[in-house]
Amino acid sequence: MFPLSAMAAALAAGLFTAAPAENNFLKTDGIYMRDWNGKGDTVWLYGVNFGGLFVHEPWMSPLLGATSEWDSRATLTQRFGAPAAQKLLDTYWDSWATAADFKNMAADGLNCVRMPVYFLDYMDDNGVWRLDSAGNIDFRRIERLVKDAGAAGVYTIIDLHGAPGSQNGNQHSGKTTGANLYTTARYQDMYEKFWTGMSTRFKDNPWVAGYDLMNEPSSTFPGAMGQNVVDLYDRAYKAIRKVDTNHIVFMEAIWAWNLLPDPKTKGWSNVAYSLHYYKWEQNTDYNLMKAFLDAKFADAKKWSVQYKVPHLAGEFTLFGNPQVWDYGMTRMVQDDWNWTFWSYKVTGKDWSWGMYTANDAAPNTPNVQTDSYDQILQKWGKWNTATYFTRNPMVADAVKKASALRKSVRPTPLASDGHALRGAGPKAILSGHGLKVDLPESGVWKLTLKDLQGRTLASQTGVGAFLTLPADGLQNGLYLLTSESGSVYKSTRVLIQR
Repeated sequence: MFPLSAMAAALAAGLFTAAPAENNFLKTDGIYMRDWNGKGDTVWLYGVNFGGLFVHEPWMSPLLGATSEWDSRATLTQRFGAPAAQKLLDTYWDSWATAADFKNMAADGLNCVRMPVYFLDYMDDNGVWRLDSAGNIDFRRIERLVKDAGAAGVYTIIDLHGAPGSQNGNQHSGKTTGANLYTTARYQDMYEKFWTGMSTRFKDNPWVAGYDLMNEPSSTFPGAMGQNVVDLYDRAYKAIRKVDTNHIVFMEAIWAWNLLPDPKTKGWSNVAYSLHYYKWEQNTDYNLMKAFLDAKFADAKKWSVQYKVPHLAGEFTLFGNPQVWDYGMTRMVQDDWNWTFWSYKVTGKDWSWGMYTANDAAPNTPNVQTDSYDQILQKWGKWNTATYFTRNPMVADAVKKASALRKSVRPTPLASDGHALRGAGPKAILSGHGLKVDLPESGVWKLTLKDLQGRTLASQTGVGAFLTLPADGLQNGLYLLTSESGSVYKSTRVLIQR
């Protein structure tokens, strides 16, 4: 065995170099998503939205004295100044979302989080980037969340929930003064600039499943979206593809599939289509909810196949009937849906909206108009899940049961977490319980994994360009991986570090 204490010396000596990340990305393959650049295992994304984090919705997150994220920030800045307001926001973000939350998701079988973000955290209202102390665009917050999610085996979909100027004029876009994105050229330029910057930052990160271009966009919200949304999607897609060909681009249709074009007619590739599903009335009646869902299942099957795109149910709740949760979640898996329900945590006690619900929101909900700085700081620091929330069994048990119907494929890229390999041999990543090996070409291959003393630990012969060796029980350290096909023999050293 290669002792881990010698790892730094090995790196310094050039014993191995970082593996390329390009083979670890999710990509679309018809109506499915697969890892390894669309050539590996089929991956179904089963996850949840992390609502209430960067865009407050006072009905579900701790905010009094303002009706929107924009107004809340403006009030805090006016009262205490920009640096103090930012500290209050940081305190809230650090308490509402921690590394433990992604472990909670994974423990209930989830492998994906849809992360709503707000443009104002990255640029001001004039499109000037917010920079860190080194003069770079300040992506530290989203970088931390993506890293923590990946470490727990959870992919991240970066969802632009609040676009410049607002994409729908609703509270959940951050600002309620109109859907000004569609009428203001400056905001449209900022929208493109946002996605260019975000995709440039994450283009080499395989823990990101993809980019959700806008949440529920419509100039007539809650009316259906129009061609102006499709035009902005096209603009963002082209901007992303100039810098990032790795990631899936998610586009939302509100509220019908045929409001989005067949992607082939637009020259779009590696895209997935997303819809949100809410039945606002009579939603505890099992038969009515079943009929609602069955219609959606039939619709999705028709259009997903016709467009040859994967389908993501990007938001939904099945409200307060446990039988509906059981039926709906099971059918989603059986019908090959990818899904991220709303939401991970909410302030209401025992609400069907949350996988975790607050024990008592009242004492820790600040009023940004009247509470002192210290009061707001103290209250917003008291929202970590372990202390102030309880797992909601109706929701969490249903999604855990559903996700268990299929083996979960999780993001475990070697290169992005210090894992490395050297040589002209096969490339490998940890994937679930195995070491997945990317071979130079399809054929009959014999793989052998040995320790550095030459002892064979695993061997596999198979046909294809991708084979998997069992990795359960292997300790962290360096191993020798060889591949043989006829007269071709290649070897490499691979570092396993979980």
